[in-house]
Amino acid sequence: MSMGFEDCGVVRDGFPRPIPDTSPHVLEQFRMTGKVVVVTGAADGIGYAVSEAMAEANANVALWYNS
Repeated sequence: MSMGFEDCGVVRDGFPRPIPDTSPHVLEQFRMTGKVVVVTGAADGIGYAVSEAMAEANANVALWYNS
């Protein structure tokens, strides 16, 4: 069954969905206070960058790598 232009104008229950009450700032949404994060491959590259980002978000970060 295909959808036509007329179908787009039909109001359905539950739509539009309400916008959640969240901060418009990404860093506030990503706050990791009180969380423990384990980052694998954290010695270099993407893993290192992710571990830095988690620390900036106030997480307790455990770096896990195999030398």
